[in-house]
This record gives sequence, structure tokens and C-alpha cells, in this order.
Amino acid sequence: SVWPCAMKPSIGVECQRCCHDSQIEVGEEVKSIQCSSCKTTWQINRDSIFKKCPICGCPYFYGQKDFNKVLGLAIMFVGVCLAPFTYCLSLPVLSFFDWLLYRRVPNMVVCYDCRSEFRGFEVPADMEGFKHFLAEKFEKENT
Repeated sequence: SVWPCAMKPSIGVECQRCCHDSQIEVGEEVKSIQCSSCKTTWQINRDSIFKKCPICGCPYFYGQKDFNKVLGLAIMFVGVCLAPFTYCLSLPVLSFFDWLLYRRVPNMVVCYDCRSEFRGFEVPADMEGFKHFLAEKFEKENT
């Protein structure tokens, strides 16, 4: 299986001008991307993409798994519902299945300010996880 290694780099962005959500592929030669609705253009520098967000200019990012949280919760919900009938063996079995899925999905990077999602890019080794105090700082600035 080539999944997830064959994922093409893309940026999931909500345009700050028209509020349109787009998932835009970013090929090797791409120097700019454009909102599919209002045609706002953002310049892309792949060499420094995680030094400054190409969408909003923010220098703060966090890394996370590109895992559907609803799917993870649904798996555990099924385990809980089956627990009375399986003498609770469904919980460790489905927890292990959930963990295996989680390990297979790729990492992605998210901008703290505009919440743009960068998929398929090589995530820097020093990329930190989500920090609540930074998220609160940007949430306060944006309200």
C-alpha cells in the first residue's frame, strides 16, 4: 500500500477575505496558490514554509497527526457499547486497533493564527505539539 506516503503536499486554508475553505495542492514548482473563490493569491516558498505562514505571516505552528478525531471516538464508543457482551475485551482490542490506525496516519502542521493545515510536507523534527497558551493568545488577538 502506498498510503499515506504518496500524499501530495497541500494546504487547507480558509480565505481571510471571502471565508471560502479550500484544499490546494502545492507541487514542486508552485510559487503561489490562489483561493478558488475570490482569487486571493498567496506566495509559497517551500524552503521556509514553516518559518512564516504563507497565508497570514504567522511564525507559530504546531504538529499533529492528520487523524479524524470523530473516527477515533466512534471506535472507542463501539468498544464501550460492546463491553457488556464481551466481558470488556472489546475495549483493549479496539483501543489497539485505534492505536494502529493512529500510527499509520501522517503528520500535518497547523498555523496557530489562521489555522491553515499543511499536509504532505516534510515536518521539521523540532516541530512541537499544540500549546494551549499560544492558541489562547491568538484566539484573544482574533476576537
